[in-house]
Amino acid sequence: MYKSNKEYKTVIEKKLGNFKMFNCLNTGEYPPHVKLVCEVEIPSGEACNNHSHLEDYEIFYFLEGKAIYCDNNLTYNVKAGDITVCPIGSSHSIKPIGNKPIKFLAIITEA
Repeated sequence: MYKSNKEYKTVIEKKLGNFKMFNCLNTGEYPPHVKLVCEVEIPSGEACNNHSHLEDYEIFYFLEGKAIYCDNNLTYNVKAGDITVCPIGSSHSIKPIGNKPIKFLAIITEA
């Protein structure tokens, strides 16, 4: 399967903050155990608020920008090329640093 980024579905996230998610795959296109693959763009001044993953893992691979990433009350400065993993039962949040957005690939998998 091949997909152009022009085919991605754009979602404006409002529950966890105010940011864009570009869903790379649609329902039925995911491999087994994968729930979500999307590119996320959080503008400067916004955030993805703290939330828990009770039944899945979430992996972030950072593409552009810098941010503060909180993982179970531990804080990290992240940048392009970094990766984070939020395991089952954990919580996390992210907020861009400076005046540029943070962009990253987010992958959510089943347990």
